[in-house]
Amino acid sequence: SWLLVGLVASLVADRDEIIKRERLLGRVVAWSIIVMCVVALWQVFGDALGVPPSLLLVPSTYQSAVFGVARPVGFAAEPQFLGSLLLFPLLFVSWKILKITPSISLVVGEVLLATCLTLTLSRGALLAAAVGLITLVIFSRPSWKNLSLLIGTGLSGVILAFTLIYSAAAINQRDSISGSESIAKTINQLSLGAINIPSPSSVKDAPRPVTHALKSQNGYVSSSTTSRVSMVKNAMSLWLDSPLHTLFGVGIGGFGASLHEQKAGFPVGSVVNNYFVEMLAELGLVGISLFLGLILVLFAYLIRNKLLLPIALLLAYLIQWWFFSGNANVIHIWVVLAIIIYLYGSATPGKSWRHLIQ
Repeated sequence: SWLLVGLVASLVADRDEIIKRERLLGRVVAWSIIVMCVVALWQVFGDALGVPPSLLLVPSTYQSAVFGVARPVGFAAEPQFLGSLLLFPLLFVSWKILKITPSISLVVGEVLLATCLTLTLSRGALLAAAVGLITLVIFSRPSWKNLSLLIGTGLSGVILAFTLIYSAAAINQRDSISGSESIAKTINQLSLGAINIPSPSSVKDAPRPVTHALKSQNGYVSSSTTSRVSMVKNAMSLWLDSPLHTLFGVGIGGFGASLHEQKAGFPVGSVVNNYFVEMLAELGLVGISLFLGLILVLFAYLIRNKLLLPIALLLAYLIQWWFFSGNANVIHIWVVLAIIIYLYGSATPGKSWRHLIQ
């Protein structure tokens, strides 16, 4: 639907109207991101101060029981979805810093976005952001001044995030997790358990008994990884269940229902947490071939026209798709694809939707 709207709008609107809509879209997106980041920071410190969950909109799974500090979700369902939403503005602001003389607003925006992205502790989003940033740096050939500023603001955001994690855990009086322990647990989680930093045991008055199912002594929640591997195996089993499934899949959105039918222990709403594998199970070889064909055509167009920012964006989201799935969960990425095609297929001087289609 979004692709169709972009197509129709670009065909009927004149150049001035397109520019006007782009500027309006930019202002709406900018203020939306600012509000979302403010909400994310409120969720971290609101949880530490004991604000009722009904006012924070943070699911119990992501409250402070595991790491001593809440993982923000903004207005999304999970931290990884918030991280996915932050990829677009983070890479856009980074590209601006690399290409032009940065303003104070860009610098502050980069620090804020890097801080909120780090606070999500979403490994998929952080990996995607790193790949996108490296792509921008390698191919934009920035001046040393701009590159140093980007590195400095990015690292400042990460340092600020860890400072906030330490502070929130220290303020939190409900969990027996000190600030240093929270940092150690966070690093252990982000490194998949590879980095285990010893931290002194915390002493707090009247610690709350932790009953969270994912409580981990070191911080690394191994079930986050093992469950994904298990669901990938289940999806592949469904895909190879019959020649019909191999070619056409079990039907779009049908993975959870099909898995529940075979194994009643899995709920109907189950997802693979890998969009490519889930698409393979639901749409088969035919469906995923059409999807990858669309992506390859878009990549070829962007590379041919040397459109660096959308290349980095598309590459980042393709990487992040390996870490979550469900069409209801990735709808914002389809919107991102539509925006990329709309802006660079119709608003680029000398180009048009007709040219892209040809």
